[in-house]
Order: sequence, then C-alpha cells, then structure tokens
Amino acid sequence: MNIGEALLLGLVQGATEFLPISSSGHLVITEALLGINEGGLLVEITLHAGTLLAVLLYFRKRITWMVREGFRRDGEGPEARSWMIWLVIATIPAAFIGFLFRDTIERLFESPSAALVGLLLTGMILYSTKWSTQQSRRPNGMGGLWMGFAQALAIFPGLSRSGSTIAIGMWSGIDKADAAEFSFLLSVLAIGGASLLQAVEIAGGSIEPASGMWVGLLAGFVVAAVSGYAAIALLIGILRKRGLLPFAWYCWAVGAGGLLLITL
Repeated sequence: MNIGEALLLGLVQGATEFLPISSSGHLVITEALLGINEGGLLVEITLHAGTLLAVLLYFRKRITWMVREGFRRDGEGPEARSWMIWLVIATIPAAFIGFLFRDTIERLFESPSAALVGLLLTGMILYSTKWSTQQSRRPNGMGGLWMGFAQALAIFPGLSRSGSTIAIGMWSGIDKADAAEFSFLLSVLAIGGASLLQAVEIAGGSIEPASGMWVGLLAGFVVAAVSGYAAIALLIGILRKRGLLPFAWYCWAVGAGGLLLITL
C-alpha cells in the first residue's frame, strides 16, 4: 500500500464512517478496485482509529460533561452517569458478536459481493425511517440498548453502523439528533476496544505489517480524522433537514450497480 492508496482509503473511511453509507463496505470495494491485499484488518482498524479521534474532537463538550458530572451525586450527575452506563451497556452486543464471529467477519471483509449486499440492506434500513415516529425520548434507556444491538449487526461489511444505529434510535422514539449523538459516542467504545485489541495483537507479533507500511498507515489515519470530522458535521446538518432517506437511494445505487458489474 503506497501513500496515494493510503490517502484515498483514509478519505473513504473518514467520509463514509459517519455518513450512513457503510465505511466498511466502501473500504472493501475500494481495496478490491485498487487491488490492495496487504494490511487487511490492520488497515481497517488504523483508519477507524482516525475517525475515533474525529468523534472525540467533535463531541468533546459532551464527553467532558459526562466525565465532569458523572461522579457528582447532585445536579446533572445522575443524568451524566445514565449516559455513561447506557453507552457501556449498548456496547456489549457488538463486543459479543465480534468475539464469537471474528474469523467469519474477517473473511467477509475480503468479499466485495458481501459488502454490496450489505449496502442494499442498509438502504432498506434507512428508508424504513420514513415511517418512524419520534417521541423525543432520551437515548439513555432501552432505545439505547436497541441501538447497541444494531451496532452489533453492523460489524458485517456493507451494513452501516451509523445508519443502523440512528435508524433504530428513531424507530425507538428517540429524537434523530440525539440518536445521532448517541450513535457517534457509542462508536468511541466500539472502535476504541477494537483498536486496543488490534494493538495487543501487533505487540504480540501475531500481525506484522509489510516493510514501509507504517508511513501509509499514518497518512491514512490523519486523512480519516480530518474527513471524519467534516462528515459528522455534514450528516447532522442533513439529518435535521431531510433525515436518512437520501442516503438510502445512494446505498441502493452503489449496491445494485456494483453487483451488476460483478455479474457482467
């Protein structure tokens, strides 16, 4: 993987991680088109770490509020603790699925067809929000847990993590802006945990990046962080005005078009 490929993958990761169009699906497709075979999950986790930094920076006020107020008994302490507790609870399903089906998931990440089918399913999930009813519920409750289950299923390529979690949040009656914020904060634990696991494997010597690959990984990390930050701001703006429906049509177009090309 050269610098140019790393920059492109970083841009794809950052732009699609928070837009509900599946970063994993786009990465699998991009890698297949470019013929990139080195790095595998290491590249995926490194780019996700870049978008993790974007979330931490964009939602630094909310994160600081939870840390500052979470240990207080009065004031906003109970609400802050509730947010933290439900974020942890909602992360458990993804950790469970990732642990049990890790080998299967890694194999699927090598299949463009699986990613394209996942994009078609993502489009269906996004379009279904057309009939959802928002009731201004807070995400720190059962709605948050359902978003956690959606995140677990979105481990598979082509299924958008942000799209699935926000959609389920909206179906649970959570305001779409609150659902988006909870979804992005939920990614902090999911991505952070996966990155930590990968770091342990690298330290243990089970994964050895190709010579000179670290420069490309660093470049991809930086680009993913910058473009990820911009994507968060873009999604929140579109979500408030038009919801998730425009992204459904995009997922269907890419998924169907890609499968058509493969079969020709």
